[in-house]
Amino acid sequence: MDGIGWVLQRSTSKTNKIVVMTEESEDIKPDATKLALERTFLAYERTLMAWTRTSVSLVSFGFTLFKFFEYLSEREPAKHADDILGPRTIGVLMIGIGTFMLLLASVMHRKKMIELRKIARQVNRPLRISS
Repeated sequence: MDGIGWVLQRSTSKTNKIVVMTEESEDIKPDATKLALERTFLAYERTLMAWTRTSVSLVSFGFTLFKFFEYLSEREPAKHADDILGPRTIGVLMIGIGTFMLLLASVMHRKKMIELRKIARQVNRPLRISS
């Protein structure tokens, strides 16, 4: 392991860094490493859930907006002409943004989990929440 001992997560207002401590640090217990990895894992999971909730909200609001204005245009077809930025365009745009957000959040979560598992292997601590 070449002097690699424990992993800590150091967090400031601008950055979130994972710092690898050497074995010379005696004030940090091995259990603290496992807990730090689990906290980081759970933080990544909460972030993914928040992005998923937001993207699903955008998609559902896009559908709702489209159906509402479709209903209005059926009721009074002369008043609602097809504009460039009409309700259908706005609804489809919101659905597209929500889908893109979900895809981007999934990719970022996967990259962070690969990075976290790599660090967990370096300190010889398998990353499993269920144990």
